[in-house]
Amino acid sequence: MCHYLTASGASLLVRYSFSGNSPTTQKLTLNTLYENELLTDEVNTFNQNHTDIQVTIEVGLSGDSGLTVDDAIKTLNTEILAGNGPDLILLDGMSVDSYSESGMLVDLSDVLSEVAESEGLYENIAYTYQTDSGAVYVVPARFRIMMMVGTQENLNQITDLDSLCQSVQEWKEASPEMTSILGLYDEELLEMMTAICSPAWMTEDGSLDETALRKFLEAVKSINDTQKENVSQADIDEFAASDDSDDWGEISTVLNITNFQSQIIGLFESRALNTTASIAKYLGADLVYESAVAQSSNVFIPAQIIGINAKSTNQEAALEFVKEFLSSECQSELSVSDRGYPINKTAFQNMEEDVLGADDTGETSWE
Repeated sequence: MCHYLTASGASLLVRYSFSGNSPTTQKLTLNTLYENELLTDEVNTFNQNHTDIQVTIEVGLSGDSGLTVDDAIKTLNTEILAGNGPDLILLDGMSVDSYSESGMLVDLSDVLSEVAESEGLYENIAYTYQTDSGAVYVVPARFRIMMMVGTQENLNQITDLDSLCQSVQEWKEASPEMTSILGLYDEELLEMMTAICSPAWMTEDGSLDETALRKFLEAVKSINDTQKENVSQADIDEFAASDDSDDWGEISTVLNITNFQSQIIGLFESRALNTTASIAKYLGADLVYESAVAQSSNVFIPAQIIGINAKSTNQEAALEFVKEFLSSECQSELSVSDRGYPINKTAFQNMEEDVLGADDTGETSWE
């Protein structure tokens, strides 16, 4: 507090208060459809490292909003077109191609090149959405891997979609009482198989291969029908209720194969090294993990797909955020709701060493 005199000679008492934010602090907003614990951790890390830039997360579908996905996306698009949209957009759950092709986003090529040169990136994933002109309007900061788990003998039987269908038929005939061969039914089976097979449905010119799609649908129906033979709907419902893949993921899959013997092969999205390490360390099963094979193989799912609103007035600060979002420090964040492996090579290698450790020879145990 201080006193000062007015022009008339009167004395006034004035109290000054100081804000924790600098007047020059740039405020960014990041829009995401869904609440995301890992994203929150990453944003907090960025905010702690930057006193001049502060990022706030806006969630399109909060728990009690009552909005649908379509409602949230329409609201976002209206705000962007009106010039009132967020600076940054996490496009998980949205149509990435439509945003990339609309001119609504900023080219991130320079940021990618800088991070790739300084720390290394898995470039085949980082440049997933690169356009024919070379521009990159969205970047998946993380990725998931489509995997299958089982004994080596059983996995050796699966080389394509036909052999998978044939193997399911053989395993069902050998164990007709088994509740589920793959641990998935109906919509969950269709969703998982779509993730594994969908790359095979596109031709080189980008058109839909209707023959491949038709074969896929026939195969999934065959697998689903085969699994349901001699199994009551009540047993199917009980099995599905006990296997919450969102919460348990790989662990529930392995438990179903080893402890409960209720399935033979597990298909899943591998999202985190710490989960894989827990399985390898504590379950000790004679199982192996391999890239899932059907109509396609070596399939990955892009996650934490980030873009910058082209109408943002804070593009320089937003580019700084994306740069750090892809950095090893930010990408080394772990959470119980992990969204996938980091595309930053340095972060992945550090995580690999920290989480999986080394064996007696000093080599990391992950292969």
